[in-house]
Amino acid sequence: MNDALRDLKELGVRISLDDFGTGYSSLSYLQSFPFDKVKLDRSFVANLASDSRSLTLIVGAPRLSADLGLRVTVEGIETAEQLELVRSEPFFHEAQGFFFSRAVSPDAVNEMLRARSSGWLGQPGLGGRDDVSRQGATSVVATSGKLCTAI
Repeated sequence: MNDALRDLKELGVRISLDDFGTGYSSLSYLQSFPFDKVKLDRSFVANLASDSRSLTLIVGAPRLSADLGLRVTVEGIETAEQLELVRSEPFFHEAQGFFFSRAVSPDAVNEMLRARSSGWLGQPGLGGRDDVSRQGATSVVATSGKLCTAI
C-alpha cells in the first residue's frame, strides 16, 4: 500500500489520513505513509466544551501532526462555540462540519461555489485567521470503488 500511495503522490495527488485518532488510524501511520494532511475525527469535537480530555487531545494530536509538516483539518464542527475553540488553537489549518454545510450533491457544489462570498463557505463574513479554510479553495471529494480498493 505504501508504494501505491507514493506513486499517487508522485502524480501530484495529495493524501489525507481521515478520521485520525479512531479505528485503524494509528500514530505509526504518520511515520509510515506519505500523508499531506491529517483529518482529526469528529468524536474529539463532540464534547469539546465540557470535557477537558477532549480539549487536550484536540490540541495535542494536531500539534504533533503540524510538527511533522502535515496540514490539519478538524472534522465535526457543528456550533459556533466549537468553531471558536478550534480557531483559538494555532495548529489547525482547516475546519469542516455541519456548521458550514450539510453534505451536498455534486450539482449543488457548483451552485455553492457561485454563491460563495468572502469568508467561510456557508458562513460568509465570520472572518478569522487566514490559515483556516479561507484560501479560496474548496475540497470536493469523489470516491470510486476502484480507487478506494487500490488505496
